[in-house]
Amino acid sequence: MTYIPIIPDPPRNSLNSRRECKALWQRQKLGCLLPLSDHNLIWKYYYRSAKLGEVSTPSYYRSLKNSLSDCLSKKEEMEKALTMRDDTIKELKEQNLRFSADLDNFQKRIQEESQRMMKYSSERIIKELLPVLDSLENAQDAGSSAVRKQLMDILQKEGLREIDDTGKAFDPSRHEAIGAEDGGEVNTIKKVVRKGYALEDRVIRPEMVILNKGD
Repeated sequence: MTYIPIIPDPPRNSLNSRRECKALWQRQKLGCLLPLSDHNLIWKYYYRSAKLGEVSTPSYYRSLKNSLSDCLSKKEEMEKALTMRDDTIKELKEQNLRFSADLDNFQKRIQEESQRMMKYSSERIIKELLPVLDSLENAQDAGSSAVRKQLMDILQKEGLREIDDTGKAFDPSRHEAIGAEDGGEVNTIKKVVRKGYALEDRVIRPEMVILNKGD
């Protein structure tokens, strides 16, 4: 149902219709909104009264017309305002969803970076200890072997592992070729000159190898 908040004063003639209109007018004064059907009733009364000469046609007609025009204008303004409000709410909701998604992605990146840093935090120190492992291995005495084993056990707990690809195909991301000898399948590893090491899934020192170049 459509409501219009403004109506003109009731006419002074035709007692029954005047009382009816006055009652509606009192409702308006008390802050009630009148349905459009009540205004149509009053409009018909004004029109009939004007024909009978009971009211001044120009005055009441203009008053009613202006009131209705103002109400319709206000109604259009309110509808536009509501539409703008709905559009703004929709846009804010979309922005909030985008912000939430960006925040989630940022938190995931921070978490992944933090885990990566923790995972490889000991890489620099382990790299510096690799020459020590080489020296202990080359010493070839019981004491050096025991020390190397103890040191290797500690480093393995940090994620270090030896690369042993003898007989496998050459992989430049894991191996460093320093020569080739006759025999074997071409481009496979024949001999390891220096051990390679990986920390977790990352090669921190490639295996130094001699390749097979075939018969």
